[in-house]
Amino acid sequence: MGMPRRKSAQEFLAAGAVAMIAFWAPQEDTGLVLRFTFALLALVALILASVGVDLMQEYRSSKETKKVNPFEIITTRVELPTSPPGGVYEAATKMSEHLQGFQTTLNSEIKATEHGFQVTDGNNRVRARVAFGTAIGWEQGGAGWEEQRNCWLSAVWASPRIAAVQASNWMGLCKMTPRAPEEVAAEKPAAEQAVDIGAVVRVEGVSSKPELNGKIGTVTKGVNESGRYGVRLDGAKDPLSLHGRNLLAVSGLDLLGVSIPCLRSFRAALSHLSAGMTLSQAISGLLLPLTGASRRSLARALHDFGAADEAGRPLTADATMFVIAADYESLDDLIACVEAHAAQQEKPEQVYVWLETFSLNYHAAPLTDRPMAWWQASFKAALKQIGSACVFMQPWEEPTPFTRAWCVWQMHCAITTEVPLTILVSTAEEERLQETLLEDMDLVTSAFDRKADGGWRKSAEADKPEQKAAIERAIDRAEGGNDAFAGKLISIFHRWLLARAKRALDTLAAEERSTSKLLDRVATLLQEHNDLESAEPLCKELVEGRKKKLGPRHADTLEAVNNLALLLHQLGKLEEAEPFSKEKLAGCRAQLGDHHPDTITSIDTLSQLLSDTGKLDEALPLKRESLAVKRKVLGDRHPDTLLSVNNLAVLLNDLGRTTGNSKMLREAEPLKREALAGCREVLGNRHPHTLASIANLADMLMQLGHIDPRALQEAEPLCREALAGSREVLGDGHPDTLKSVGNLAALLVDQAHQVPPDNPIAKKKLKEAEPLYREAVVGFTKGLGSVHPTTLSYVHEQARTLLDLGKVVDAERIQRDSVSSCRAQLGDSHPETLICVTHLAGLYRAQNKLKEAEPLSREVLDGWRKIEAGEAVQRNTLTSINILAELLHAQGKDHEAEPLCREVKTGFLAALGPQHPFTVSAAENLAGVLRSLGKTAEADSILAEYPQLKDRENQRAQGGPPLPPPPGEQLPPLATNGRGVKCAIEELSDED
Repeated sequence: MGMPRRKSAQEFLAAGAVAMIAFWAPQEDTGLVLRFTFALLALVALILASVGVDLMQEYRSSKETKKVNPFEIITTRVELPTSPPGGVYEAATKMSEHLQGFQTTLNSEIKATEHGFQVTDGNNRVRARVAFGTAIGWEQGGAGWEEQRNCWLSAVWASPRIAAVQASNWMGLCKMTPRAPEEVAAEKPAAEQAVDIGAVVRVEGVSSKPELNGKIGTVTKGVNESGRYGVRLDGAKDPLSLHGRNLLAVSGLDLLGVSIPCLRSFRAALSHLSAGMTLSQAISGLLLPLTGASRRSLARALHDFGAADEAGRPLTADATMFVIAADYESLDDLIACVEAHAAQQEKPEQVYVWLETFSLNYHAAPLTDRPMAWWQASFKAALKQIGSACVFMQPWEEPTPFTRAWCVWQMHCAITTEVPLTILVSTAEEERLQETLLEDMDLVTSAFDRKADGGWRKSAEADKPEQKAAIERAIDRAEGGNDAFAGKLISIFHRWLLARAKRALDTLAAEERSTSKLLDRVATLLQEHNDLESAEPLCKELVEGRKKKLGPRHADTLEAVNNLALLLHQLGKLEEAEPFSKEKLAGCRAQLGDHHPDTITSIDTLSQLLSDTGKLDEALPLKRESLAVKRKVLGDRHPDTLLSVNNLAVLLNDLGRTTGNSKMLREAEPLKREALAGCREVLGNRHPHTLASIANLADMLMQLGHIDPRALQEAEPLCREALAGSREVLGDGHPDTLKSVGNLAALLVDQAHQVPPDNPIAKKKLKEAEPLYREAVVGFTKGLGSVHPTTLSYVHEQARTLLDLGKVVDAERIQRDSVSSCRAQLGDSHPETLICVTHLAGLYRAQNKLKEAEPLSREVLDGWRKIEAGEAVQRNTLTSINILAELLHAQGKDHEAEPLCREVKTGFLAALGPQHPFTVSAAENLAGVLRSLGKTAEADSILAEYPQLKDRENQRAQGGPPLPPPPGEQLPPLATNGRGVKCAIEELSDED
């Protein structure tokens, strides 16, 4: 039997009411009205009593403590529009209203859902349903709808942070008075404010063509008398003529940056909020609430507020460093890297950082909405004015700047405006990078190189597809296109990476380091970036390590030996490179045999080294051996065979020129003709190797011109063909084209010198040659600089040609200008300066201005004596002595000239032997001076030692024309070749 049910208060009241009715009920004879009245009173009493009991129970319940279920979550559901009203920031400031009173906190858990999102804070939860649209992509789950849903999520996340930032009121910015309308810089029409060519303008107020209003363009032509400008509108091909009153100059980039103390203060005050924030989150969660009152950028608000650090230095000033970073990078990591980089500067207190987060006004239209014309003009000018840039480049596998098209564009602008670009990474990334470098450096370089060399096109994003397309077009249309941009960016990264790789090497033990793959890679990368001096000790360390661990004949050891030999060759340390090159060849012969391709390559390398060392006789049999093997193995028409044919011809040509042996020149001629015929047949008439062979044959024929004048006639069409082909294939500014220009000019001058100076043909040839030399000077100045040896050699030839044309003033002017440039950029004692001074002295000597030439010649001699002191063969010193002695002899100062002539003869005799043309020429000069001094017997004894000089003496005594000196007998110009021209094919390698 169950428990008896407890009677309720209403039941007791009902029973009481019944009892009252029964008690008060009248007798049977009581009237009906009286009965009804008593019943009604009883019912009212029952109702009043019931209400009273209910009120009493509610009162008691309110006094009792209600037990709460800790696991119970109270859920509220809200409906939201598709897009946050007023944008993310405005929606965040009113989030409590949007969520029907739900209060978000810093600890709120935010989660995306299928229909919108939900926010949980403690036992309270709100589920928000984001409305969807009917447009394509705006349906629930569509890309457009998800983008707006994510905006809502950002607004919810930012809401409590906005309140916290406003409560902190850092620097008093949150209560700053907004700018008055008159404080805002107004755009002025071009009619009131002059606009420069290249400026970006907006068209306004054109009544005749209202469709132009609001469009952006670039000024291409300055104002005319009518007040009109030439303006090319964005996307148009042809410029329009528009009046200045209809053109408003688009404002440039605000260059205001923030100091390092400003960044430190910002982090210290808001670290509890900024932890873990990305740059984009910092904008809505920190920057917008801080600047909401002033409606300025943070930097501009601080500037207007007059904020300063403890030392009294302003927290803002014109930026000195532009920072490039993707919007999802960590704010704290970026600021830490910027601080560390600034600390390395000479004056860190003067570093002011331009960072989008602090320097852009997010209350105005974004910069990305501006046309590409503004970015190509105004932005580049601003970047140039800032003067330096940094890029936050991590992680190494997928560098974040390559995922943002605008970051790629900013890097491109820095490189094309030649603004120094520095790479920054966080401390954690530095440590991770070092581990990877020790494992395999190629992983890092290949990942970056792939992204820079066009890979960014797939990964980079922009707010709008048309923005990315515009950036790609701008980069492709720039000079050199993406290839030039990628090459320079990769070079910057590699140089930065080299410093990290060197530090990683220092962590290895000596034995492990000397044979590590990283050591080899670092040495190679240093060579690729032309830092040969730094690479040399690493290459030597690698050779020693591999010899010790692997043995001297191991393939890896021989490879290291060869690399060291090539490096020393590049450094000009030819004598030091020779034993390593011979060691490599000996190892290949022993391990691979005489006919192996690696052995033949080693033969070619050693023979070229010996040629450059001046040991042409030793190089000759190696060249012959290489050619013989290639003819046998590859055939006569293989490109490598043709290259060896040409190289042997070049060597024979050099031997014939330096020894005066015309037989070698004759032997070289058919080889050069064979090389040219083979190139024409195998490669075609316009292949660079063919053009180089044409130029090479022409150069040899020019050298034979003093023996056979017909050689110059045959050389002329070859020179013209080489020049025309180079212009067509390589372009006017290519170095090989400019060399062909110089070759043709030299040929024309040689032809002019074959006829009397007053012959019209001579003048015609010289007139054609002078502008060619001028073209070569301009081209090499642009590519190599005004004081490069090649540029200067053409300047000297141009001056001599002007002198031959009788344009003495012009000749002296350009020669003096070259001397002034060398003195200013290189110094008075630099070898190129001394060469320029020598040519200026020669110009004076040719005009018989001996007094002007003498002090210059003495200066040159003093300079070379200091430079070549201690060298075995002081070639330039001896040549300078010879020049000064000739000047003194011409002035009748034979007593001063005699000891100089003796010094020259003694020097060349000791260095080159009695039969060398330089020694013979020096003996002839000494004999002439002795004869002038009346020392006939001694002069005759010198002539007796050199029969060839006796023949010349007899020829002159008979009144006949003097015998032409054999090739190479005249001393060459100082430290350079005859015309400063080296045929392109001499520089070709197997890699070409």
